Order: sequence, then structure tokens, then C-alpha cells
Amino acid sequence: MKKNIFSVIIISLLLMSCEDVVDINLKDGEKYLVIDAFLNNQIKTQTIRISYSAPYFSNSETPSEPNAIVKIIDLTTGDTITFLHSGNGIYEYIPDSLYPFFVVSHEYKLLVSLNGNEYHSISKLNRTTVIDSFVYEKNEGNFGPKGKYFAGIIARDSLGGPDYYWFKSYHNGKFLSRPSEINLAVDGATGEGADGFYFAPNIALAINPRDGLSVGDSLCVEIYSLNKDTWIFLRQAQTEMTNGGLFAITPENIITNIRSTNNQKVLGFFNVGASHIRGVTIKE
Repeated sequence: MKKNIFSVIIISLLLMSCEDVVDINLKDGEKYLVIDAFLNNQIKTQTIRISYSAPYFSNSETPSEPNAIVKIIDLTTGDTITFLHSGNGIYEYIPDSLYPFFVVSHEYKLLVSLNGNEYHSISKLNRTTVIDSFVYEKNEGNFGPKGKYFAGIIARDSLGGPDYYWFKSYHNGKFLSRPSEINLAVDGATGEGADGFYFAPNIALAINPRDGLSVGDSLCVEIYSLNKDTWIFLRQAQTEMTNGGLFAITPENIITNIRSTNNQKVLGFFNVGASHIRGVTIKE
């Protein structure tokens, strides 16, 4: 027994002596312009952020771009608005409540001018639908946080289409932004074929924070309309951010719908969507 223990100690020491610390200097990847332009028809400040990609292991905020000229053109009417830089790469436009610029069924063009180059994209403002009501109940079962409340929405896809939606949830005013919380729908389900149906439970119930809700909590849900290519982009981004484990797939580059006049690579996405927001406060 003592001989076996002694042998194990000797082998362990030999293995430890063979371990060398290797520092690998990874080159920083190429820096790309990133344009984040998700706009809606709400009468509130609309924002576009322009920044640059950062190294994967960087813990700092992505570098911002303050010198761009940012415009949106309504291709249906020919009207143009300008987004003004407010700091940290954020460009803002404050809508006029008397003369709304973003109108359902109109088509819009994003135009960003920077360093002699132009970046552009086109998006149609598709319709959305409305939330009829909320339902919620206290969890007394064996699954999930016991004693917490979980909510669902009663809402129906608009007839005709197909329609593409993003259900964005806000718990006590905070956007639920985890990759697993990206809640997408096509018509009334996760794929075409449920035209005019009530949204399926896997969508209607996927609006909750993962730890559930308490009495007094607020939960707001925004149904935001998407173009089909934006829906594909968000599905792909969600897949890449949650890709791992035994059944992980080969990573791939995320698509973009923004192009440049000199074919310079650019990242990000442009979507103009209709927005309907409704909320509930949890009560006993």
C-alpha cells in the first residue's frame, strides 16, 4: 500500500514538472464599423449608435464614432430627417407628434456618410399587432421558483402576411436582453403557417424573467414588427450566442443588411418597425 502511494506521488511530481506556462499573444482582429439602427413609430426619441468592433477579450466599451452624418429618407414621400450626435456614438432624432415621420407601409433608407464613404440600407415599416390582455398566476408546483408569479399574453397575429415579430419584455423597466430571452414569431408561431392565430404558448409565455415575478413587479411587453431579413438576423444572432455543448454547430458570420459604396465591410443592422406596448403590475 505504501509502495503504491509513493508511486502516485512520484508520478504526480513528474507531471507537474512537465507543465509549462505558455503565453499566446493573439492578434487583434480587424476593426469594423458597426451601425445599430433599430427604429420604431413611437413618438419618442429615436437613436442610432455608430461604433467600431473591439477585440474579443477586450473588457472596454466599443469605440464610438462621433463624426458621421446620419440621415433617414422616406422613399414613399421623399422626406428626409437628420439624426444628430448626442455623445458616445449615439445619434438622435426627436419625432414631431403632429407630423409623424415613421408610418406603417412606408419604405425607408438609412444613409450614413463617413470619411468619404456612404453606408446604406433599406427597410419597410411593417404593421404589428396588439396585446388584448395579460394573464398570470402564482407558481405552486414543483417546476420553477415556487411562490413566484408567471405571466402570459393574449394576442393574435394579424390576418394576412406573413408577419414577423419580436416580443421585447421589460421587467420593472429593465429590458430582458439575455440571448435566451430573444422571443421571435412568424405569424402566430415560430414559422409560417399560423396566419391569424393566437400566439402559441411557447411565445405567449416566454415574456417572463427567468426568476419569475413578485407582487408589485411591473412587466411590459413590446410587440415590434420586423422585416424578414431582420428576423433571420436575430435568429442567427441568438443561435450563435447560445451555441455550445454537445450539439454545438460550426460558428458562422452574422449577416448584415447594410452596404457601403466602396464595398467596405460593415456590421450591424437596420430595421424600422411598428411598436405596440402594453404592461401589467402583478397583484395578489
